[in-house]
Amino acid sequence: MNHRSQKIAGVVLASTMVVSLHAGGDPFKQAKEQFYSSDYIESIDAYEQAFERIKQEQVAPSDEEIRNAHMCYGQAHWAVGEYRKGCKEFDARLTDPSKKLEKPLTHEALQNIKDKTVLARAEYGLGDTFGFMKYLKALKDAGATVILLAQGPLKGMLSRSKECVDRVINGRDEMPDFDYDVYLMSMPGYTSKHGLVPIESHKDIPHFGAYIHPLEVLVGKWVKELQGSCPIGVCWAASKNPVPGGRVLDRDVPLKVLVKLSTIANHKLYSLQGGGRAPITQSEFEKLSEDEQKIREGDIVPDEYANAICCFDENFDKESGPFEDTVAVMQAIKLSGGEVVSVDTSVPNLAGAADIPTCMLMVYDSDSRWGERTPGASRKTNRFFKSVKEFWQKKKGDWSGPMHDVQEYLEEKVSGKEEK
Repeated sequence: MNHRSQKIAGVVLASTMVVSLHAGGDPFKQAKEQFYSSDYIESIDAYEQAFERIKQEQVAPSDEEIRNAHMCYGQAHWAVGEYRKGCKEFDARLTDPSKKLEKPLTHEALQNIKDKTVLARAEYGLGDTFGFMKYLKALKDAGATVILLAQGPLKGMLSRSKECVDRVINGRDEMPDFDYDVYLMSMPGYTSKHGLVPIESHKDIPHFGAYIHPLEVLVGKWVKELQGSCPIGVCWAASKNPVPGGRVLDRDVPLKVLVKLSTIANHKLYSLQGGGRAPITQSEFEKLSEDEQKIREGDIVPDEYANAICCFDENFDKESGPFEDTVAVMQAIKLSGGEVVSVDTSVPNLAGAADIPTCMLMVYDSDSRWGERTPGASRKTNRFFKSVKEFWQKKKGDWSGPMHDVQEYLEEKVSGKEEK
């Protein structure tokens, strides 16, 4: 009996009782609550019971509700390591008319993919593109020409990822001829580290070092700028946009907690936070408008830490292009013996794709792609990126544990005692 089967055995009766209580309402209510709380095994069982009720015509949800349910059901399978099932269910999003493919890639087509052109369509957030484009490498290795239709800001940087793509276009470019198209987040259902074979478990996720590369001239510039200390790049706030399936995550770390990393001997903090956000004191915060305060509440730091984080000027990531300075600074941090510390947003995904040492701060009910919480443990290696370490909350809303562990890890790294 596997891990999932053992746990399900103890929750089936309780789940059945709960679902029956909601017989007249939303059939997915309990399943969504469990999924949003990262109780993935329980949510899988609850979704299956809800699907059975729909099959028996006890309830009739809308197409959108059914689509989102299958997407969450698929992501729950990802979380527990059942990738093939997860990919199949997550592809329910393709029933949305707006996501219709012109020439869908099939498993049969992979058998003769050499000399064919595949158009991979990026979707959802920028971090998703950074993380999932690695699966395109197997197509290139098999002799296909790979064109990535990426979000506009990423075209320049991703064009240098010759391991994964032949060409990158965005919505402003003329659509090229192609033989097949596929959504980027569907790729684990087609390729793995074994080539043109779907992923079965996290052990099949491809790892081949950096596949996003900074501009060398910018790296040289930032290495000089960071001289004199061991740098830590920090990012403390993430987008509040819903992740696939409609879930909204609050992943922010209050800066007053994160800024204490500046007390580590010989270390200096550098902001990687986008949108021009910077630390502010309580007195500065009180001068802001009510709307600005809603956005900047997490940026407050004690007066003694007002100058603890170095912020780059307004030209950062503008003159060179979106994310160009960010990835170059992170590479300079790596070369200077430092580390990136970030919440779950595009920054650690970019860092992982560029093979930058990173500590990713994980909320208790984190995104399903990172897997399940490990009981009693706060630190584990990221399943997608070998250079990324995860530091998890042990209690919802409590950052004291992971921040203590991050600080301890960084201090061990300075002393040469870090665990390999």
